[in-house]
Amino acid sequence: MLPTRPDDPDCGCGPTPAEQKKLFGAVTRRTALTAGLLSAVLIGAGPVAGVAPAAVASEADPTWEDVQRARANTAAKSAEVARILKLIEQLEAKVAEAEQAARDAGDEFHEAQQAFFDAAIAADELQTQADAADEDAQDAGDRIGRIVGRQYREGSVAPLALLTATSAAEADSLLNRLSALEMIRKRNEALYGEAFTAKNTAQSLADQAKEKQKERDRLFRQAERKMKRAQRAADAAQATLARHQERLETLKAQLAALTDSTGKTVSEYEAGVNAEKAARAERERKAREQAGNVTGGGGSAAPAPAPTPPPTHTPTPTPTTPPKTTPPPTTPPVVNPPAPVQTWSKPVRGTVKINSGFGPRTTQCGPSYCSSGYHYGSDVNASCYADILAVAAGKVVYAGWNGGYGNFVKIDHGGGLATGYAHIANGTIKVTVGQQVKPGDLIAGVGNTGNSFGCHLHFEVYKSGTPINPEPWLRARGLL
Repeated sequence: MLPTRPDDPDCGCGPTPAEQKKLFGAVTRRTALTAGLLSAVLIGAGPVAGVAPAAVASEADPTWEDVQRARANTAAKSAEVARILKLIEQLEAKVAEAEQAARDAGDEFHEAQQAFFDAAIAADELQTQADAADEDAQDAGDRIGRIVGRQYREGSVAPLALLTATSAAEADSLLNRLSALEMIRKRNEALYGEAFTAKNTAQSLADQAKEKQKERDRLFRQAERKMKRAQRAADAAQATLARHQERLETLKAQLAALTDSTGKTVSEYEAGVNAEKAARAERERKAREQAGNVTGGGGSAAPAPAPTPPPTHTPTPTPTTPPKTTPPPTTPPVVNPPAPVQTWSKPVRGTVKINSGFGPRTTQCGPSYCSSGYHYGSDVNASCYADILAVAAGKVVYAGWNGGYGNFVKIDHGGGLATGYAHIANGTIKVTVGQQVKPGDLIAGVGNTGNSFGCHLHFEVYKSGTPINPEPWLRARGLL
């Protein structure tokens, strides 16, 4: 605190007690709290619960009574129309911002997912090459072992034997043997070189495969993080839309009432808004009810109840027949119920026809993008908005935008098995993350979103996260 010197008004000191009272008045608990709140807002110390800065306060929406009054006055009507248009623009901007954030996050997820797919396929190919090279190295080693064993059994010719040969014929024979042995030695050296090269190649490929597998695992974790982030952004966008949807509908109806030239009353517009609100609430209730009825275990057949043993009966002896000894009744053995059997469903209704298969393909380009050179799924022929069905019981782990895949749903079926459904039509996703589904449950509608040249279902199957060819998988289950 600055010292006070009332005898020197220009000393640069703090005000005297009398001056403080004159300037600020008596400080009470209430004025101190008020000053603290104001200073927190003014200096940006952070929002106080329940207190919002006036600069960011949104303009109140008009009531239907405001619309009714404005309708009777041309100037008031123009002002009210401008006011509503501004509010609609603000709300739509908020929704668009959230949707763009979800789309950006979905694009990042798609890039990370494709990078993981590329690394996974490359790691598998390198491992296959390494296994083949290791087999070649083993074969080369086995050949050398067999040759060395044969030479040991046949023996060799020492150069001294030439000096002790007793005849020219014997010397010629020894020379021929030495020449043959020299040829064998050269061949053995070549075989040794081949075996050494094969072993080095196998080791090099194995090392490369190991590094690629590390990269694959890293990219998998990154893709999983991006997927969760994209899902959070998609959920936030949906929540923003839901939060503002009723307001937008009301404002647009009020705008229509102000600009109406058909003679429709304000009350009729208000009734239409209320009817739509009630219908939306009913749709949401049914959706929650449907989701609650899905238990996720529907892919298994219900176990049959154990058979009930038939009632036993001891025959009564007749008077003319001596009593017979009746063996004790036997109870049939209890039959254990059959083990649950996994059932499956086609991904679309009717015949499943594959238009483009899994694996390398020729790149095709459209006006704004090109297809990938490697197809990680199978394109199933289907018309726009046709039903997309869950192929097996499982839990939805993603439902939202996924870059080039457009709108996308992924279902985890357990045991390392998962399926993906891409290019879904806008507004047709019927499931939410965490929801359990049964085989044949409707999950979405066929569309043309993302990098697509026409309506179809891009269907993927994953084993431990890595995409595999869906066609053999579908065929093995009688779905193709």
